[in-house]
Amino acid sequence: MNKVTPKKYNGTLYFEEAVEKKGWWQSHRFLMLRRLCQIMIIVLFAIPINGVNHSLATDPTEASPVLTAIAQENLQNESDVRNDQTWIIKGTLANSEILSTIPMGDPFIFVQSLAAGNLYTLTGILGVIIVVALYMVVGGRTYCSWVCPINIVTDAAAWVRRQLKINNQLSVSKRARFYILGIAIITSMLFQVIAWELINPITGIFRVLVFGGLAITNIAISLTLVIFITDIIGAANLWCGHLCPVGAFYSLLGKKTKVYVSAPKISACDDCMDCYKVCPEAHVLRPLIQNKENYIKQSITPSVGMSDCTRCGRCIDVCPERVFSYDISSQHSPVKHSKPKVKVS
Repeated sequence: MNKVTPKKYNGTLYFEEAVEKKGWWQSHRFLMLRRLCQIMIIVLFAIPINGVNHSLATDPTEASPVLTAIAQENLQNESDVRNDQTWIIKGTLANSEILSTIPMGDPFIFVQSLAAGNLYTLTGILGVIIVVALYMVVGGRTYCSWVCPINIVTDAAAWVRRQLKINNQLSVSKRARFYILGIAIITSMLFQVIAWELINPITGIFRVLVFGGLAITNIAISLTLVIFITDIIGAANLWCGHLCPVGAFYSLLGKKTKVYVSAPKISACDDCMDCYKVCPEAHVLRPLIQNKENYIKQSITPSVGMSDCTRCGRCIDVCPERVFSYDISSQHSPVKHSKPKVKVS
């Protein structure tokens, strides 16, 4: 494979060519749409149709059945804040209802709850089935890039890391998140608690943003700051890519999906590697890089076949040659995970 040296733009090699060739919006559209989606989800949970919610109901029939140590920091003394208001989405990312009709339930919490010996109502089970079906269609880790509020923090850390040109990388296996996933389920079984929810920074920061309690002493805020700092000085995407069991669980739901990132214009790829630099799970692009010439010769349109792909769309954004796009299909060409033959700097 002939390596093409990318043109330098203002002393950097990071997506400025895409801005020049496609314009700012085309080079940032999916990033902006993800931010809008994440913010709107928070807003829809926080603001009812006829008022603003500042707290979480303390009535056990209204509160989430999986109240955690983090959540309890935000509990205040009102009991009817959710009873007399109309909500588009009521609850939290753990358990919620859309228009008080359609239940939604986190499947990872459901598995932990079953391991702890808790029983779900039929409505709760239906909510879990709806969420599982959704992510089996769009890809499990779509949750990570389009819904999870921690993604905003880790993306910010990745940006800081690139600006400061920090290249150190702690040696942490990507399998670690699956080990943590297993430990969480086993702990739930042994101690009859929903173990991960006791420290889950995703649930914690979401409750802070929706219900209040923004203070440095808040456990969720502290954990989020730790994630931000370690993602900068420890390793790129350390939390999402190596440690988070929630992402690990959702990746299991994305083994067979209908939505992929494909490379229909792979013949236009000039090996600039901007997609690789910006991808939070860069290893999912390695097969495409290694096998590019074979795809071109055989007229194959390859797609990212790994469940680790978060469908964030940044590779689509930053590619100046418009190599990538979203594809809705039951047919794709997954290839074995292998190291690229090109040097990645």
